[in-house]
Amino acid sequence: MAALNWWLPPATLAERGVCAGWLSLPGSRMAQREAVRRELPVRLAEPFGQTSGSLRLVETETAPRLQGLVGAQWLSLSYAGERIGFALAARPVGIDLVEVGALPDWREVAEDFFGPNVTSELLAHPGHEQTAAFALAWVELEARGKALGEGLAEWDAARAARLARTELAYRNVADGYAVALALRG
Repeated sequence: MAALNWWLPPATLAERGVCAGWLSLPGSRMAQREAVRRELPVRLAEPFGQTSGSLRLVETETAPRLQGLVGAQWLSLSYAGERIGFALAARPVGIDLVEVGALPDWREVAEDFFGPNVTSELLAHPGHEQTAAFALAWVELEARGKALGEGLAEWDAARAARLARTELAYRNVADGYAVALALRG
């Protein structure tokens, strides 16, 4: 069974209303989707002082939900290679995870999805830091959109204003991955 790893450990659920971590699961995306839905409730029981089988992942129209854990009915998942990120929260939550690597067209993507201000900020980073800065901006954009229940869309001022109303709960680059976690305000 895959080990749980934490960005925001279980104690932060009581303190801040959110926790997040990841599992490493090999296989195709479909196999990962099935495995995380089967394993995550089992793996989360012990850290939260629950009995095995007391937590259940349920599919809803918009996203999977975790049943049986007080204060954490909202769940978000993100897949990057073998790593599957998860976030649990007391309110709508979004998580995004990407492997940081060579992204030759990131400037064009930034112009399409981030708008001129963020693109300028990314270009202001030293050249060797630009890919990681882009990855962080990307996961933040995706996490904020997920927290609002919105899909990915090109930049416009109204969308940027909506995304800004979410709370960025965590953002980091480590071990070759960028991750961000956002909560609906």
